[in-house]
Amino acid sequence: MNRDVLKYIRTHDYIYHFLREDSSHYQYLLQDKNYIYELDRLAKEKYKLRWSDKMEKMGQRINLIHTFLDLIK
Repeated sequence: MNRDVLKYIRTHDYIYHFLREDSSHYQYLLQDKNYIYELDRLAKEKYKLRWSDKMEKMGQRINLIHTFLDLIK
């Protein structure tokens, strides 16, 4: 496997954990080093690390605080 790919995996913990759970992606990494970007996308989608997921989580927190404040009144 390419050293750059290994370095990228080591510096991004979520990709490392994703590969530990589903090692079938190693096959694609061995065939194509550019698959790391697809793997990055898949891992972010699984662990909800995308920007849209973070905004959704923030919205849920705001709604929770709003509901809590309504209960206090």
